[in-house]
Amino acid sequence: SRHWATPQNQEKFWFYIFPANEFFARLLSLIFGILTIYFVYKLSVLLFNKRTALLSALLLTLTPYHIFVSAINRGYALLLLLAIISYYYFFKIFFSQDKISRNKTILAIVNFGLLFTHLTAIYIGLTQMLILIISERKKLKIWFQINLIPIIIWLIWLSFSIGQKFIPEVFYGSWFMNLGSKNIFLTQ
Repeated sequence: SRHWATPQNQEKFWFYIFPANEFFARLLSLIFGILTIYFVYKLSVLLFNKRTALLSALLLTLTPYHIFVSAINRGYALLLLLAIISYYYFFKIFFSQDKISRNKTILAIVNFGLLFTHLTAIYIGLTQMLILIISERKKLKIWFQINLIPIIIWLIWLSFSIGQKFIPEVFYGSWFMNLGSKNIFLTQ
């Protein structure tokens, strides 16, 4: 039975707009995957040249992992898209001549979305900080100014949600904690 696909059981806003079926469940990831290819091209043009950008976009298009995350109903396609967009605006602001304030606002919004998409997005911000520490230490203050509000909001959310993750019932209910159980694949 597919009770997850019925609108009355669905907590996702997406299924209030579109029918709750497998096609529409995967459609958003597909859209994010296609947009990621476009932004890989734009980032590669910014960092290298058009020829390298075409090759980068082609390689990403043919990468099995990218195809996989673009076909499943999970947040990984969005995570990859936001990561690429974040690096695009990061390099545009800190390493090109295009330092307009609109780009800073976009970077703040994208990094805000990144932090709420997946916990591993922290590494993207840390990598950006490390790049600035190594190459443009004076610009580190600007990076913190851009990301101050997203980081504060995320830390507030984290302070309330981290306690929920350490409740024994929640922690031991995780799928990876039950791998030793003989009945894990038999129970549904």
